Amino acid sequence: MSVEFVEGDIFKTPDEVGLAHGCNCRGMMDAGVAVSFRDRWPEMYQQYKKLCDDGEFNLGEMFVWQDDNTGRTVFNLATQREPGPHASIDALRTAMTKMRDHAGGLQVETIAIPLIGAGIGGLTESGVKDVFTKVFEKSDIRLIVCEVYRYGKNPLA
Repeated sequence: MSVEFVEGDIFKTPDEVGLAHGCNCRGMMDAGVAVSFRDRWPEMYQQYKKLCDDGEFNLGEMFVWQDDNTGRTVFNLATQREPGPHASIDALRTAMTKMRDHAGGLQVETIAIPLIGAGIGGLTESGVKDVFTKVFEKSDIRLIVCEVYRYGKNPLA
């Protein structure tokens, strides 16, 4: 469908919009936007941590979680083995492709995502944008990329 690069706060999108973010494979959500995911959905964080502790969340994989109260779908994408500037462009591409292919079955038509991997992860902004565009260019899923964070601003407004 489309990839749109906007400014805003992904958490201000309506509940029917899926959310996605990059994760490491060590069970740590201690920096960047991951902290907001961990704090909003502690049950999701515990499941993610267990997957990591059990060696079941590996580079390029995706862990989907749905909030029973709101119906919100969260895509946790394994983009790096370790925390810090260790994101992999190949892992990003693989996880994004899995998310795209899985979203339709969950009836998620729109996904909001920060510019993952280009901050703490150490990837270039242009490389990340290129992956997002190529993975979603022929998809029916709308990808909203919040390349500039604006607290409290709905990026769809």
